[in-house]
Amino acid sequence: MEIDVILNNARVFLAIIASISALYITFRTIRKFKGERAKELHTQYVKLKELVKNTDENYAEILVILSGLTTSRLTKDEVEWFISEPGAFLKLEQFGRVNGRYSEINLIAKEFALPLRFRTRKGRVIERLKIVLFSILFVLMLLLFWYLMLVNSNTPEFFVYIALACLSAYILVVLWGGHYLWSTLSKAVKLAGKP
Repeated sequence: MEIDVILNNARVFLAIIASISALYITFRTIRKFKGERAKELHTQYVKLKELVKNTDENYAEILVILSGLTTSRLTKDEVEWFISEPGAFLKLEQFGRVNGRYSEINLIAKEFALPLRFRTRKGRVIERLKIVLFSILFVLMLLLFWYLMLVNSNTPEFFVYIALACLSAYILVVLWGGHYLWSTLSKAVKLAGKP
């Protein structure tokens, strides 16, 4: 009886030690990755700073280097702004995620800006309502389609389960897409302003 208690306490102790060790290794790996990423960004920044001195001739090479950092295609003026404006280069990757519909660069004010229709709270609320309504309508349309298909046919039970699994996957994809658009707008609002 006492041996069982001692073994159980030893197991609990070993589980705690293993959990703490795993957390320590995870945090150390994350910190190491962030340090390596910062060094890589600095190397690319130095290389780009040299190339921007003659943007017209080096524009193609600049775009190749930037393709590893952002998905957005930047103009020559925007590239020069990202290199010369303090702090802007650090937000290049984030800008690439929200660029297009929800964010732009205002070169005159030297800042990230929301497009005109999203600058007011009312515009952002309307956009979010569009996202929610589209997601709900699309899910309802899928539900109706699958309901009509499954109820009005003599489908074997096996195929009904497969159809329900596909329906669940479709609904998850629609909800993920709605969440993605919602969070992209929120990120663009946070990005807006001076870098």
